Amino acid sequence: MSTPTVQQAGSSGGEALYCRWTSHVSWASAIPRIGAQVSIPQRILGLLVVFAAVLAVQLGLQLYQWSTTGEERAEVAALREEAVDEGARLIAMRARADTLAVRVRDADETLNSLRRNIDRFERWSQQGRLSASLFPAYRDEVESYRSLAYERNALLRELERASVEHRSAVVKYNELTARIRVLATEAGDPYFRVPTPAEAAVERGVLTPP
Repeated sequence: MSTPTVQQAGSSGGEALYCRWTSHVSWASAIPRIGAQVSIPQRILGLLVVFAAVLAVQLGLQLYQWSTTGEERAEVAALREEAVDEGARLIAMRARADTLAVRVRDADETLNSLRRNIDRFERWSQQGRLSASLFPAYRDEVESYRSLAYERNALLRELERASVEHRSAVVKYNELTARIRVLATEAGDPYFRVPTPAEAAVERGVLTPP
């Protein structure tokens, strides 16, 4: 690059100096060469270092927590199996109770129908209108009523047992679920998911997947 020359020029307002370059600057010198290294700004480099340090600390804490909570995690896994068993039993007993309730209701309807027939025969008997030919039908109605009443009462007792088991399973499942959440949080997994009763029933084969 050459040095500028200074020339003098006169004017009415006084003298002024002006400068003129005797040669132009080459623009090629301002273009970076191919393959030249570009340094990373120090601020970005510092942020990357801080991020790496934080990540290393977090990973170390997680590994430490994982190594010191093995007992809690094992207990959570065992309790989960119990919760699945109780959830499946809950669904099974509810289904059983629903079925028994329908059978008891059907039996009650039939018993009411038989009771009306028996009452009609007894009115005829009191009025002296129950002939010998109608007596066998009356006797059959009475026997059917007694047999069905015995069956219905047995169904009702079974329904009561199923209802008790269902309530017991509900309480047990809820207790296990609450205990699992506490232990899972202590083990560093507060979002540990316990299967719902329906999911537990599918897992145990009580229900078929939808």
